[in-house]
Amino acid sequence: MPRPRSPQSDHDFLAREIAALTRGQSRSWAHIGYLLDRIDQTDYWRNEAKSFTEWLKGHAESLGLKESTLWRYLTAGRYYIKLREALTGRGVSCPPLGELPDKVSPENLELLSKLARVAPDNALQRLAEQVISGGITRAELRTVWQAYRPALGGRTARGLGVPPPRINLRNREQFESLTEAMVLTSLASGDPSWSGIRNPDLYELFMHISPESDGATPRRYIFDAVAVIRDRKSDPLQIHGIEIAGGFHVNWSGKLEGMAPYFNFLWIAVPEQAERIEKLTVPDFVGILRVMSGHVVVERPPRQSDLLGGRVLEMTKGLLLKSLKR
Repeated sequence: MPRPRSPQSDHDFLAREIAALTRGQSRSWAHIGYLLDRIDQTDYWRNEAKSFTEWLKGHAESLGLKESTLWRYLTAGRYYIKLREALTGRGVSCPPLGELPDKVSPENLELLSKLARVAPDNALQRLAEQVISGGITRAELRTVWQAYRPALGGRTARGLGVPPPRINLRNREQFESLTEAMVLTSLASGDPSWSGIRNPDLYELFMHISPESDGATPRRYIFDAVAVIRDRKSDPLQIHGIEIAGGFHVNWSGKLEGMAPYFNFLWIAVPEQAERIEKLTVPDFVGILRVMSGHVVVERPPRQSDLLGGRVLEMTKGLLLKSLKR
């Protein structure tokens, strides 16, 4: 979509497009977001209203859209303009806002803007490229946001002019949450071959899962991640438990032995920046994963143990409840 070259041509262009929308002609959300931004930036609204907000509210009905929808289009469009500028500066080619394909939704850009508060730059760029190319679904992106969101500690931007919260890496709790999110997203989107199965018939990762006890035993654990894997349709499901180790020393032996009955296989996942795990503190049946630049590397495979598997049914019930609530 060519940009107008002068104030008058800008005005004429906007007038034609508004008239087309009023007549019911279809336009993409991105095109409408671009128009709204130009209407605000060029002061097109001044001849008809006291403010841009008043203009938008007054034209929502004639444009055939809710006021909240117009604001969403505008907000997503403005975020994309800034995102495109940043990506272009890194050599990533992106279409202008008015030419953005329909597969790029305002909802995905909204999720991406939230992730920008907390995700590392390299992870955010990968996600942005996936969003623009249509290589990630809304459900997948929402899963990534759910992984990173706890790092903000429940803080939200409330009130007019309040800046959105951002991660503080000096805060130990937020740093640990960020580390956990980076590992979880690598496990969710990466190659499942770390499990020993390269092309599984089924691979699903669940986050923050509790087993469903029989009532006699209270819930004792909330597991960082649980992977459900099946090699072929005729094979039984494998339940892999994954505990994420941050950069702080922990005596893993007792904790992992208590977790073992709920799984067929048990792992510790270690982020790239964390200190090397002291393997003597990790039971020999527990596998060790290292997450490096978004890739999952097996440092030590898990082994069979008599401690494993005794309460897998309780974990399976917990997974079923989690699936039903999705």
